[in-house]
Amino acid sequence: MTDQFPRGKLNADDEGQLQIRVGIQDRTVVVNFGKPVAWLGMDYLTAVNLAETIMRRAEEIKPLRSGKMTGRNDKETGNV
Repeated sequence: MTDQFPRGKLNADDEGQLQIRVGIQDRTVVVNFGKPVAWLGMDYLTAVNLAETIMRRAEEIKPLRSGKMTGRNDKETGNV
């Protein structure tokens, strides 16, 4: 949490902007919020960027036809 509200405070429970990291660990796409999160609100572009980032990471671990996994393992990437 950064205590910043780039689009204003959405409601009384809004804790501000959140840093999100999307990575791969043990052939699993991991979305790390850095803290417990009860809900998440995003504008259109942020939602699309997060979805695209998750899809890119998923492609890195996509199973081959033989059932083996592709891509790198244990990789964490930058913020969305």
